[in-house]
Amino acid sequence: MTPRHFICILSCLIFLFASIAGASPPSPLRITSLIIENGMHVSTAEIRSVLPIREGDRYDPRKVEQAIAYLEKWGRFSEVKVKEERKGAILRFQLKEGYLVSGIEIEGSYPYLSTRLLRLITIHPTDLYDQSTAIGQVEK
Repeated sequence: MTPRHFICILSCLIFLFASIAGASPPSPLRITSLIIENGMHVSTAEIRSVLPIREGDRYDPRKVEQAIAYLEKWGRFSEVKVKEERKGAILRFQLKEGYLVSGIEIEGSYPYLSTRLLRLITIHPTDLYDQSTAIGQVEK
């Protein structure tokens, strides 16, 4: 066996053992229920379509974190919380709907100034309304 073959086999074995050691065994626990608590504007079916987990799936904390990230990135909720009951068998998503900015109007008789102001504002229609950000925009 040449040194080159030996190094190749050794590196493959190291990679194999590292991947086996880093992998966690699958959880035998299954998700029995996904409970979604939110306001009435976003349907439960629409929310479930965004989630990467379903009832009957194996419980995986990484998937729960991924579900939270998906809901936050969706931009429809100002607050996303998940409570795990019975060690993850029941997941309760508590969602607080946010208000979406529908439009921005600047009133006055100076259209050139209005256009310049709209370019300075960093809030845009369909953004999630945040009071502190809105106050900061007024100060601009």
